[in-house]
Amino acid sequence: MFHVVKMLKTLTWWWSNLLFISIATIDVNVSTALYRQWYFCLFRYYFILNRSNIVSFYLGIVGKYGTRYGASLRKMVKKMEITQHSKYTCSFCGKDNMKRSCVGIWKCRSCQKTVAGGAYVYSTSTAAAVRSAVRRLRDMREQ
Repeated sequence: MFHVVKMLKTLTWWWSNLLFISIATIDVNVSTALYRQWYFCLFRYYFILNRSNIVSFYLGIVGKYGTRYGASLRKMVKKMEITQHSKYTCSFCGKDNMKRSCVGIWKCRSCQKTVAGGAYVYSTSTAAAVRSAVRRLRDMREQ
């Protein structure tokens, strides 16, 4: 047990320059013996030190949810939040400054134009279908 605590202090010192957030200890009862598992929480990385092996995995934008809500729901939310927080190309000035200000409202930060779009994406597939149908009907009327 003492060498694990010593290793913990060494790893804490080594990772101190990478925004070390928290250390949590969980006691697990396995086959009537008490083992201690150390969990390290770094900036969107989780390092699990279990006896002698260390495992790391990247969570991305859904790292704030931890282990809650299930993996499949977190995957769906991850895709939605990435599209929601990314920058899109402005159709007026051509720059990549179109950001979501609130649900369905997108604002360009360079030319200050405001556009109504989708809740999570700048332009939805339904809007593209409607635009193509309107364009087709307009062309038919002109002919």
